[in-house]
Amino acid sequence: MVGTEFFHGQGFGNQLFCYISSRCIAADLKYQFGTIGQTLFGAPRWNDKGVYFMDIYLGSDCKKEDFEYVYNEVDTRYFNDSCKHDKVIGCNVSLYDHGILEIKDSTIVLGNLQSEKYFGHHKIEIKDWLKIKPEYDSYEFYQDNLCVINFRGGEYTGLKELFLDKVYWTHGMKNMKKINPNMEFVVITDDLLTAKRMLPGIPAYHFDLAKDYVSIKNAKYLLLSNSSFAFFRPGQVTLLNLLLPPSIGLGTMSPLDIGLRDKIFIKTGTIRTKKVYYILQTSVQKNWTML
Repeated sequence: MVGTEFFHGQGFGNQLFCYISSRCIAADLKYQFGTIGQTLFGAPRWNDKGVYFMDIYLGSDCKKEDFEYVYNEVDTRYFNDSCKHDKVIGCNVSLYDHGILEIKDSTIVLGNLQSEKYFGHHKIEIKDWLKIKPEYDSYEFYQDNLCVINFRGGEYTGLKELFLDKVYWTHGMKNMKKINPNMEFVVITDDLLTAKRMLPGIPAYHFDLAKDYVSIKNAKYLLLSNSSFAFFRPGQVTLLNLLLPPSIGLGTMSPLDIGLRDKIFIKTGTIRTKKVYYILQTSVQKNWTML
């Protein structure tokens, strides 16, 4: 058996990466799949209902003693002077760890597990794994002239190395207006107070975990934040463009390997260490519809 462990305080987006990558690794190695800490899946620090809106299989419900080995994903640190975190700890760029495919049966895999090479070849299965229960799905914000802004505040607020400033959002809205001059905007956020202060006049909402997730999942146009929450998009959507910064979490550069990212993204703004503006083209979205 191969699996991973969910931790208290771990965000739902990061949990999805660990779950999907470890399940794909188990499938590639033809091992059974299991997870530790299943009651913590769904980020109970912020949500005490679990992932009630998905029919999701977490594998065998395991304990640490059910595994003989622990494999810690190798991380590569990029050190720079842009902020204290990256200067002292370094930015984890989440490169693919080739050693993972050499692990033995009965291994628990720990790490960010955010390289697309772990799961990109399983995108059809992942859509099935992350199916939303019909009673929780919503297409309220799927409209031809509406762009959903996935604004991340919360603990990012006040941290210059993480918090995306107003320039990012206004830049993105201007680009969306170029696509469709009649475009209107709505904010889905974890932090209504900061979102309304940053983007006054734009309707902002913070629902429960299910409604926030499906509102982003089913948007026709998206401006994404640097959060892992919105990376996996299991619905069949027809997005024309996405604006996406490379950072998805604390100390993390990108869910995509740097080499791949350089090939598919076009820079459209000013470069700062974790605040580079990208526009994701339609051809890429057609190949990978779960962003």
